Amino acid sequence: MQCERLTIPLLAVRNDILEEISGHHPHQGVCLDVSARMSRFIDVNRDINRSSLTDIETGEPSVWVLPYRVVDTMNMGAILRSTHFFGADKVLLPSYYSASLNAVVSKASAGAMEVLDFLRLQDESQLEFALQKWRDAGGVIVGSTSNKEHSCMVPLHQFTADKPILLLIGNEATGLPDAICQHCDVLLYIGGHTFTSADHWHVSSLNVSVATGILLHSIMQTRLKTNR
Repeated sequence: MQCERLTIPLLAVRNDILEEISGHHPHQGVCLDVSARMSRFIDVNRDINRSSLTDIETGEPSVWVLPYRVVDTMNMGAILRSTHFFGADKVLLPSYYSASLNAVVSKASAGAMEVLDFLRLQDESQLEFALQKWRDAGGVIVGSTSNKEHSCMVPLHQFTADKPILLLIGNEATGLPDAICQHCDVLLYIGGHTFTSADHWHVSSLNVSVATGILLHSIMQTRLKTNR
């Protein structure tokens, strides 16, 4: 076992003790006592520049993800899982109106939270500064929209990731506010089934974590094709 190899002590206990330790959350028969996940506040001038927006190993333009006011822990975990799976480089995380990096998020991320590179934003003004610095460094700010009439709307299948991308993911209920959309160079639209008046009831949007996975898959695939 990996615990034995890493000399991590093991203690066999009854299931009711595991229930208590886990706060009665699903634990699958195992609990681990670990330190809190640490992340540092961003230094915008140091962390966002032309050299930091290029993958050191591959030379490809970087892809960072910013979950903006995503408050549900399960959604946050699933977003982080997709972020890690598709190979995005960093996560920018607001310190306000956002799900905390806790045990529930870690479990929902299948452990991806423990290995991702996080940078924290202190407040809204620092976010605006970071967005401007990203653009000044040659990057593109990308959001998503369900509004096909938006002036910055681009169908996802037509978008090419040929520059460093900062992908903004909006709140579960309200998406990205207009004030944030105004900073975006592109708002990607994920096309779905076209419903008619004969459809008495339908779902008109995707779960935020599902949408994130679709967006990242497309962005990373076009990045690979563009930079071969």
